[in-house]
This record gives sequence, structure tokens and C-alpha cells, in this order.
Amino acid sequence: MKNLIFVLLILFLHSCATLLNNERTRLTVYTDRPTQIQFENYDITVNEQQRILVKRSPEPLIIEAIQDTTRKTFVARPRLSGTLWLNFFNYGTGLIVDFFSPKKYDYQKELYLNFATSDLKPEKFAPQRKGQLYLNFSIPYFNWFNMRPQNAGKKQSVGFFGYDLGADYNYTNNKFISLNHGVILDFPIPFPVPLDYFSSYETMNSKYYTISDNLRLKNIALGYGLSYSENNWMYHDMLWHDSEQDIFSGIDRSRKTQQRMVGLNFSIQWRLKKHFHLGLNYRPGIYQIYPSPGYGYEHNASIGLIWKFKVLK
Repeated sequence: MKNLIFVLLILFLHSCATLLNNERTRLTVYTDRPTQIQFENYDITVNEQQRILVKRSPEPLIIEAIQDTTRKTFVARPRLSGTLWLNFFNYGTGLIVDFFSPKKYDYQKELYLNFATSDLKPEKFAPQRKGQLYLNFSIPYFNWFNMRPQNAGKKQSVGFFGYDLGADYNYTNNKFISLNHGVILDFPIPFPVPLDYFSSYETMNSKYYTISDNLRLKNIALGYGLSYSENNWMYHDMLWHDSEQDIFSGIDRSRKTQQRMVGLNFSIQWRLKKHFHLGLNYRPGIYQIYPSPGYGYEHNASIGLIWKFKVLK
């Protein structure tokens, strides 16, 4: 009997969803104007935004909504809570208890009640409106370079890291103008650590400025515009360094070139969470203004996460 109690205690203490989740979960309901909603045993009025507490359950959450004279039923289906997957850290033993617990369920955290469509499922995000201003910060995680340095031929490289700062202004409900400045690198490994080089090597980076017009299609934004890039290619000569005596001798053949390009900018942004987006940017340069003015082609591209925060409603 004692052994059975001990086993049950161990299983209970390792059940992540049962221990970490409350019986109720907090959701945020959005509407475009005052709306009366009914769910479970509650009847409240939502003035554009309202937080609610609902009971976790394997059953769909039914929300009856009344807006002016229009009545609509919304259905939010349950999904597994993220805390359930923490049981992998205890080799899955907690799943035995969590399997029978309603605490393993959750609902979509943000519910936009859209009366303009026939879809009964609440939308994931409230729509953005004309006149809103957003500031954004991005980490371009993976970068791709294609350059033609003077007297060095065609050069290509891929790498990691950089930064991007920008602002978005909604001039209609589904279109916005964006201004961005950033720097991208070709750091050779996907996490920042000190590196030692034992032979000659090449590096690339680019500083850019862009202006784009963007069209928002639900959770996807497509952008097109203009770009100015300062593309840098560097050759680092390590052959003239005597590592045994730790002295430098001979002739340093390191060199650096910069190409200043004017071109286009194309982007795709996918909204993942309220503040988080996944972005892909492609900046082809088509006219070189330095060092030798003329038509030519270079490009840089990046993929990264974007944080956006509303500063003007």
C-alpha cells in the first residue's frame, strides 16, 4: 500500500499541466465596437477589448455575441496546453496523470469576434487600423550575400546575426508604409562565441536603408519598395603572422572594398503572435553609385524574427 501511494505521489508531482495550470485560463476578446457576449454562465459587454476567465475543458468554448441587431455564435475549439510538453523533461511520466486532467487543455489566447465573415471560429488577431504607428526591432538571424567586389570577382557568403530597426504606419486598414535601417553579418556559426582563425579568410556585411509599401492579407504582409545598401567585402590575410614567435612579418595583403548600391526591396512577414512576426527580406541592388557608377547586380537577403509594438493608436 505504501509503495502504491509513493508511486501515485511521484506521478502527481511530475504531471506538469496538472501542477502548473489553473482550472481556468485567461483569454482576451476583441471587437470593433461594443458587443454583448454570453459564455458559460456569464453575460458581459465588451468595449473593443475585454479579458475573460474560462474553464479548461475538452469541449469547445461557445460564445454568443450580439452586436447592434446582429447575433452570431462563435466556437473556439480546445487545444493542448504548452505546459503538457514539459513532461518530456520527466521522461513522460507526468503524462499518465495529465492524460485524465482537463487542465491539459487551453484555448486560443486572443479571440477577435468578426461579424463581417460567416466563419464561426474567432480570428487570432484583432485587425490593425488606419492611423496606427508601430515601432519594430528585428534580429536577421540567417543572411545571404551576393557581391562583386572591385578586382575580386563574384563573391557569395551565408551567415548569421545582425539587427534591424524600423517603423510601420498604417495609412489604410490593410496597407502600411515601413522605414527600416539595419546591418547584417555573415558570422559563420548560429550562436555568438569568440572565434580564432588560423588561416586567411573572407567576411561580408551590409548596412542598408529601405522604404516599402506593404499590403496586409490577414496574417501575411507583402512589401515592395526601394533600398540603399553599403555592401562590404573584406579579405583578412593571416599568412604573414608568425604564430611561433607571435610576431608579424612580411607584407599584409588584407584588403577591403565597399559597393554602394541602389535597388529594390521585397519582403514577406508572417504574424505568429501578437507582437512577433517571421520576416523574409530580399534587397537586390541594380545600380552602383560607388566606387564605379553604373548598372550592376548585387543582393543581400535575410530571415529573422520581428518584434512590433504599437505606439500610436
